Amino acid sequence: MKSPPPTAALANNKPPFRAANKQDQEELIMKPSTKNRAKGAATEAKGRMKAAVGKATRSQRLRAKGNVEAVKGRAQRKVGQAQRDLE
Repeated sequence: MKSPPPTAALANNKPPFRAANKQDQEELIMKPSTKNRAKGAATEAKGRMKAAVGKATRSQRLRAKGNVEAVKGRAQRKVGQAQRDLE
């Protein structure tokens, strides 16, 4: 007997398993370390873009805000890497 295709479990838009609560469900989808690494990388990229725009427009304020945001993103990414190493 053939097993049903993998999409059959998702046909009714429900996951094939249920977690006890929403936080557990999110953790099943993405680990906290992965979330921190992804959010950190996005924040760092956003900060770098702000800094580049600040440099292009000669806005010291925007450039400084971008640099601060990039450092925050780098720190969050490092937290995610440390979490991954401890898993």
